[in-house]
Amino acid sequence: MRRPDDDHAHQFPLGVEVGWLVVKHLEGLLKQLNQQFPDEQAESLQAAVEEALTTYGEHVGEYIEAHRASQTQLNHPIPDETPRRYFNPAEVFGLTDRQQLYYRVSDVWFQAILNHPDTVIHRLDLSQNDFGEYLFVTVSRTVNDEQSVLCFYGLGYHEQREQWITKHWYWYSVHPYSQLTQERVSLEEAHHQLQQRREDLKPLLTQSAPSERAVLFRMLAELTDENNALSELDDFDEMMGNRGEGGE
Repeated sequence: MRRPDDDHAHQFPLGVEVGWLVVKHLEGLLKQLNQQFPDEQAESLQAAVEEALTTYGEHVGEYIEAHRASQTQLNHPIPDETPRRYFNPAEVFGLTDRQQLYYRVSDVWFQAILNHPDTVIHRLDLSQNDFGEYLFVTVSRTVNDEQSVLCFYGLGYHEQREQWITKHWYWYSVHPYSQLTQERVSLEEAHHQLQQRREDLKPLLTQSAPSERAVLFRMLAELTDENNALSELDDFDEMMGNRGEGGE
C-alpha cells in the first residue's frame, strides 16, 4: 500500500492520515513482538496483530485509491463522447459526509473554499431566514460545463440556539444559473466584506446561558438537522397551545 504523502498531487482527508499512522503503529508493534517474544507462546498474539494489520491496511489502501480516483475525475472532466456523470454540489466542493449530514462547515473550511482557484464568488448579502439574520455568501464551481452552486450563511445570531454563529457556516444548494449567480465578487472584496461584518459584530458578541428551549433545539439539531429541529419545536408549540386552549 502506498503512503498518502507519496503522491503530492493529492490532498487526503485527516481520517486517511490517521489510518496510515495506525497501520504504521501496528507494523511497529508486530516487529516488537517478533523481537521480544520469539517463542511459540506469542504466536497467537502475533497472528492477531498480523490479521489486524492486513485488514486495516487494506481498508486504508482502498480509501486512498478511491479518494485519488474521485479527485482525478474531478480534475479531468469526462470527455463528451462518454456518458456524463452527475456531480452533486456537495461532492464538487469536497464536503465530507459529516458536513453533508449537518449542513455545516467550520470557518477554516469555508475560507479554504473561498480561496480555492476553482471557486467563483457571486454575492455577499446580509439577509434573514427562519433562524435569524446572517451574511449569505453564494459561490459556484463548474465541472463538465455544469455549474454547482452553494450558499453559505454565518456571522449572525441563531435565534433558536440563542448563539452567535462566528466559527462555522451553514450551507444549502442553489439552482445553477439562477439570478444569484449573475454577478461576481472578487476574492479581495469578499474578504473585505467578511472582515467588515466581523468588526460590526464585535460589540454584540455577548454570550449568556441558553434557555431550556435553546438547549432542546441544539439537541434536536444534533440528532437530525436544523430544519427538522425547528419543525419539531413548532409542532411541540402547537401541541402545547392546543392543550392550553382545551384546558381553559
